[in-house]
Amino acid sequence: MIASVPTANVGGGLADFPYDPPVIMSQVQVLPCELSYDSDFDKDGRVGLADCALFSVNWLDQCTSANGFCQGSDLDFSGGVDVVDLQIFLQHWAGPAGYEPQASDLSVNGSIDLADLTTVAACWLDSDCGQANDFCRGADINHNGRVDLADFALLSGNWLLHY
Repeated sequence: MIASVPTANVGGGLADFPYDPPVIMSQVQVLPCELSYDSDFDKDGRVGLADCALFSVNWLDQCTSANGFCQGSDLDFSGGVDVVDLQIFLQHWAGPAGYEPQASDLSVNGSIDLADLTTVAACWLDSDCGQANDFCRGADINHNGRVDLADFALLSGNWLLHY
């Protein structure tokens, strides 16, 4: 556990700083995926029947990091695809992926503003957006692999919103 790592008081603002790294993490907790793009399993920008089929394939399976938490279907990372995951999935049913304000707040400052628009503009029409490049710095809001009008529409739908 991190709490048991030996520390030393080095003064100033770094009181009790670990002096014998590295810290080996043997257990971490992954937070649930409650944004709509996490329910968009086929990454087409909408949560629809294809996603329902992919979700159903993993129903009641045992899920771990070894199987990608059942290909992402274990939305609450509980170890199995169950009713709680279905509830999260149904919250996004038949809607566009990435419509939540948090998904459009690319600068993570609590509002959708020029900083977010600047990021979308800087990545405009970029393709091959994925996990490796953080979905083109987050500008691929609907996670469909490119920064396009769909992402701009999602950003515009939340324009100047504070949350």
